[in-house]
Amino acid sequence: MIFNYIKIAWRNLAKYKFISFINLFGLTVGLSCCLLILTFILHELSYDKYQPNASRVYRVTRVFNNLQTGAVSLNLSTISPPFGPLLLNDFKEIEEMTRTLENGTTAVKYEDKMFNEQNPFFADDKFFDFFKVDVSKGNPANALVEPFSVMLTDEVAKKYFGNEDPMNKILKINASGTYSDFKVTGVYKPLPSNTHFHPHLLLSFSTLNDSLVYGAQNLRTNWGNNSFFTYIRLPKNYDP
Repeated sequence: MIFNYIKIAWRNLAKYKFISFINLFGLTVGLSCCLLILTFILHELSYDKYQPNASRVYRVTRVFNNLQTGAVSLNLSTISPPFGPLLLNDFKEIEEMTRTLENGTTAVKYEDKMFNEQNPFFADDKFFDFFKVDVSKGNPANALVEPFSVMLTDEVAKKYFGNEDPMNKILKINASGTYSDFKVTGVYKPLPSNTHFHPHLLLSFSTLNDSLVYGAQNLRTNWGNNSFFTYIRLPKNYDP
């Protein structure tokens, strides 16, 4: 029975070649479009799902309301630096907190090489407790503890150091309007495409305590600089 159906279908394809081509081409294009759309949707829905404890991690945002109408006038994904430590202090149910600060396009020099690097982020020593990163060199537990430490993606490391071991080499990084010496303390693989940010360099957050970079006082009291991504981890089954 099935053989007869196949034979009839083949005869129709051979007899009506042009119409068969149009039908098969349309079917192929339709299926391809559906698969592409499905792939895109699955990719969008997978953002940050691979991160450890993803269901318990929240990014703290800041909303500004109009004083007269009460309507939302501004909604930011970043907040000012004092919020993080104070949230951790005042709400004991928060298990952990981490902050990052994007530095914008940053000039980096090593010997006779100089490039403008995109997506450098200051990150604190809790960063790797929140984000899954494939670290190929260095210890993620302490690589970002000391001030003026920097971790690089393997692509960035190769750009500056070629086949040399980049560990403990010194890069001059213009992180604050003037160049400072940063010691390379680690190398990592770029984050997957389904991650909401893609740091090419990770600068130690403790560097911001330096008054020439940002200043410890500003970290404690500057409520106007809404530039800091702040993440908190809540207990399991806790209502945020």
